Amino acid sequence: MHTAESQLDPVPDSPDSSPTERVPGGRFLVRLLLAVYAAAVTVIAFWPVPVDQGMRVGVLRFAAFVRANGLIGLQYEHIEFIANLLMFIPLGLLLTLALRPRPARWVPPLACFVASTLIELVQFTLLPHRFTTVSDVIANTIGGALGWLIAFAVIRPANRKVDRQSGAFDGS
Repeated sequence: MHTAESQLDPVPDSPDSSPTERVPGGRFLVRLLLAVYAAAVTVIAFWPVPVDQGMRVGVLRFAAFVRANGLIGLQYEHIEFIANLLMFIPLGLLLTLALRPRPARWVPPLACFVASTLIELVQFTLLPHRFTTVSDVIANTIGGALGWLIAFAVIRPANRKVDRQSGAFDGS
């Protein structure tokens, strides 16, 4: 009998186990990618000046071009929100793959929220030239949650395909 809990925390070799557990070295590779990506996010987040400082004019021109061609209302703040969201998608995805199957499903999105909140607090207290906003935390958390959802959207179909090929898929 399948319970909700068994669906949340699958065991290796089950239909819900991560593909990283089926590939030799897969878990190591995912954790290595996570470490490299987290280091890149850290550099971007704690750079002493805004990383888009030299690109603001170009971003504003892009926003004006898009508005002129039908997407009314696109502002710099929207582009910044989307960029923050996109930056955390890989983090949520890699955290989900690196931590499966042990932690509860909600750990990666919560970790993205906590990381984003800490980034904003450090920027507020230690980096006077950086701007701290709640919208950054919201965008980063949404991005991390999207990465988490993408991981599960990819894992389940991939596992079912592998199980069908090996004859282990029971259809449940």
